[in-house]
Amino acid sequence: FGKAYCMMAEWANAQSRYDLAIQMAGKALSAKKPDTQAYVERAASYSRLHKDKEALLDLDKYITLHKLKHNAYERRASILENLHLYERALADYRTMQKVHYCDRTALKEAFCLDKLNKRAEAITCLNNLLKRNPEDDAGYEARGKVQAKLGRLKEAIADFTRAIQLIPSPNVYKERAAAYEKMGRKDLADRDLKEAERI
Repeated sequence: FGKAYCMMAEWANAQSRYDLAIQMAGKALSAKKPDTQAYVERAASYSRLHKDKEALLDLDKYITLHKLKHNAYERRASILENLHLYERALADYRTMQKVHYCDRTALKEAFCLDKLNKRAEAITCLNNLLKRNPEDDAGYEARGKVQAKLGRLKEAIADFTRAIQLIPSPNVYKERAAAYEKMGRKDLADRDLKEAERI
């Protein structure tokens, strides 16, 4: 039965035996009663072996068969990002958001928009995230980075400051230091860099 082979593929993936997982997934798919979940297992194996194109083909097949499987869209979008296919990754993230909204997915959506130089849309996406969850430090950090790229340094600093207030992080201090540096405030940039080293 395909299900038994699929379970063996899942076990092999957990043991980092990816070649065996691919073999078991293949058997699961060619069994008299195939288990299509094996496409996802085999895609995971291919992805871990850095065979993203093969992984993508399996996830495409799986999604064709199971339109609303959230985890398959997420895995495919992640692989599409690795391949720098941001437009397609963005489409998958947006499909996921329609099924079930998630802050983490909104961050990934904004990342893709930024990579596509659609920074105004990225800001809108992050504004929506922060409206839903005003305590999301990663949302403020992400929006601050986009604001800085747009040259909106005061807004970027405000976002980085809010992220630091929520959860102090060396990376955010460094981001804010870079923004201060661009504004000609070397004193404040140096202070933030020292704080980043201290944490």
